[in-house]
This record gives sequence, C-alpha cells and structure tokens, in this order.
Amino acid sequence: MAKRQKTAVVAQSILSGHDALYVRRAREAVPPLVQLARGRRVITYGNLARLMGMPNARNLNFVLGCVGATLTELSEQMGERVPPLQSIVVNSATGSPGRGFDQFLREWYLIPKVTRELRPVLLQGLQGKVFDFDGWLRVLKGLGLTAGSGIPEMSPDRAKVKRVSGRGGGESPEHKAFKRYIAANPSLFGLSARLTRGETEHVLPSGDVVDVLFVARRRRLAVEVKSHRSAEDDMLRGVFQCIKYDAVMRAESIWHSDVRSSSCVLALEGNATDSVRRVAALLGVELRESVRRRS
Repeated sequence: MAKRQKTAVVAQSILSGHDALYVRRAREAVPPLVQLARGRRVITYGNLARLMGMPNARNLNFVLGCVGATLTELSEQMGERVPPLQSIVVNSATGSPGRGFDQFLREWYLIPKVTRELRPVLLQGLQGKVFDFDGWLRVLKGLGLTAGSGIPEMSPDRAKVKRVSGRGGGESPEHKAFKRYIAANPSLFGLSARLTRGETEHVLPSGDVVDVLFVARRRRLAVEVKSHRSAEDDMLRGVFQCIKYDAVMRAESIWHSDVRSSSCVLALEGNATDSVRRVAALLGVELRESVRRRS
C-alpha cells in the first residue's frame, strides 16, 4: 500500500519537461479522460489500458500519478482548483480507484486519513466535482493538448450501412454459421455448458433483434456476432449496437422487475482492428476476438 501511495508523490508532471514513457502516456491519456468526464462517465483500468494500447493495466500506476501531479501544478498556474481527473479511472470489480488514489483524496479534502467508511463518500463527491467542472477545455489548452480520443472519425461513406452480414441484405452463410456456433456454446462467455442453447434472433421491446440471447438464473447475456467477413465499419456498428441493446435490456429488466443482470458482448470470429479495440475500450463494450478459429 505504501508503495502505491509513493507513486503519486514521485510521478513527474507533464509540465516538468520530462520525456519518460509514463509522461508521454499521460499526455495521451488526458484528452480521452476529459471526453469521458464531460460525458459524466468512468472507465476501468483495463479499458483505459486497451484504449492506449498498453498490455498491462498495472503500468497505469505512474501514468495516472503523472496526471494527478500535472493537474495539481496546473491548478496553481490557472488560479483555480482543478479536480483530479484520474478519479474516474476505476477498478472493474470495485467501481473505485485503487488505494494509491487515497493521497489525492487527502490532499483534496485536506484530511490526514481516508477511512474505509469515509472513502466511498469522498470518492463520490470528488467524481462529482470532476463531472461538474467546466474548465476541462482550458486544462487541455494549458497542456497544449486538443480534445478528442485520438480515434479516427468514421467518414460519411464508412458510416453508411453496408450489409455484408446484416439483416437488410440477408445474412451471409458465414454469419449464420457463426451465430449458430455461439448459440450452442454458452461456456465461451463464462456461462454453464449445461445451459440451454441460446436463442437466436431475439426481439427486444424496441424492435431491435439480438443475434444470440442467453438466459441464465442470474444473468441475461446478449451477444452481437460478426463473422470473419465483417469489415471494420461493420465491427464498429457492432460496438454501438451493443450499447443500444444493453440500454434496452436494462430498461426491460426494470419494466419486468427482473433482478438478473443484463449485458451485451460483441463476439468476433476474426480479429478487431486497432480502431475497433479503442472504441470498444473507450465506450466500455466487452469485445471477444477470435472466438472461433476457422479450420
């Protein structure tokens, strides 16, 4: 624990002029974190690491310490208190930043100790400050950075629906076969192999059609599938389809007082492109690649 707290102390600021790898990565991390803050959203350590192309989320330790040190220094230059942006990066299991963040809590609230009981309250209040802060564009300007995630925008031509495997132009044989394979293998997604075969073409209350739906005792899992024939634009649509399906399923659970958790996964028969991986990570969509290798 002491080692984690030390990170926040020794990490250099972006403004320091240091050219260490973690400083360069901190510069890369700030713009997408600002996007998320302005959208009032958090991101997990794992997804931030994937967004930045880092193989190990543990290496974010100094990166986020650098972000915190930078905002502390920038606060003095700007003459206003900038809340610690790194507070919106959380552990997927706990929904909170790691213990190394406690030093920033102590500094923000000017308290000597963060107790277990007080920590959730302090974190919620501080994340609210991050979401409500209206000076993030000034922060970017002060750091010589521009807004954006670094992910290329879809061109108008790419955004047009080209239904290689979609329902509008008929499903390809590859898409049908992959969908059947997914429906027959719930264990691919951590579900019991004894679970009844997944339902294909499940219709949601919104009229949207999910490729495969698994219904377990405590969980409903929708799977949007893309065969090896899917190009990048089709995979990107799959990311946004998952977001839509997830929202509809959660609303449906409230409607029917269904206490089971609901989620949606994008399953690819092949490999995602770098842009697809980064978009999925930024938006918190679970992505499964190479689910089945072609023989």
